[in-house]
Amino acid sequence: MASGIRKSFHLPESRRHFPPQFDFRTSHIKIELAVDLQKQRIDGSCTLTVAPVREGLDRIRLDACEMDIRGVQVDGAPARFEYDNAVLEVAVSPSSGPRTVRVDYGAKPPEGLYFTAPDEEFPEREVQAWTHTETEASRYWFPCHDHPADKVTTEVILRVPKEFRVISNGRLLSVKDEGKLAVYHWKEDAPHSTYLTSFIVGKFGVIEEEIDGIKLRYNFPESKREDVLRYFGETPRIIHILGELA
Repeated sequence: MASGIRKSFHLPESRRHFPPQFDFRTSHIKIELAVDLQKQRIDGSCTLTVAPVREGLDRIRLDACEMDIRGVQVDGAPARFEYDNAVLEVAVSPSSGPRTVRVDYGAKPPEGLYFTAPDEEFPEREVQAWTHTETEASRYWFPCHDHPADKVTTEVILRVPKEFRVISNGRLLSVKDEGKLAVYHWKEDAPHSTYLTSFIVGKFGVIEEEIDGIKLRYNFPESKREDVLRYFGETPRIIHILGELA
C-alpha cells in the first residue's frame, strides 16, 4: 500500500447512526425489586431523578420493554402515562427543575436479565439470576433512558431468599433480614452508563484477601471452592506489580 493511502473500513451498506435527542437528563436511578428465582420474574419499582434540558417539556419518555406497568408517580403524586410495551411516556407539568418519576412494575424479561436452574441436560447447574445489558438491554429489567450517553448514579435494592447473596455495583450499604428474605442495598456514586447497572444473585462463598491496603473479595459458587485460588490466586501479585508501575 502506498504511503499516505489508507483503506476505509466503510461498507457500502453502512448507514450513519446518530445519538437520540435528549429532552432530559437522568442523574440518579433507584431500583427496588423482589427477585423470584422459581417464577423467574421481578416485581418492584424504579425511581428516576430527571431534569429537562429544554423548556416546555411535558412528557418523560422512558425505554421499558415487555413490562407490567402498575402505576406511575411524579414527585409523589399519581401521573398519567401511555405504554405500548416498549416505550413508557409519562405526563409531567413543564418545569425547569429536577423531578422524581417512580414506576411500579413487574417483568419476566426475555433478555437483559437471565435466570438459570438445574434441568435434565445440566442437573448440576446453579440457581442464579444475573444481568447482561450491553449496550441497550437495561430497558428489559428497569425503565430508563437506555442509551450509553446518559450517565447516572444508581442504587439497587433486592429482596432474595436468605440463602442467596446479591452482588451489584458500588458499595454494599446494608443487608437486612425480612422474614424469609434478605434485603441487599448497593449504591454506586460514580456516574455510569445505564447498561453498566448490574447484579447477580446466587449461592456464593467468599474468600477475602488484602494487598497493599486494597481489600479483595472473591465471590464464587460453593461447588467451585477448590478452584478459587487457581482462578484468582495471582490477583494480589498482579495488583502489586501494577501499583509499582503507577
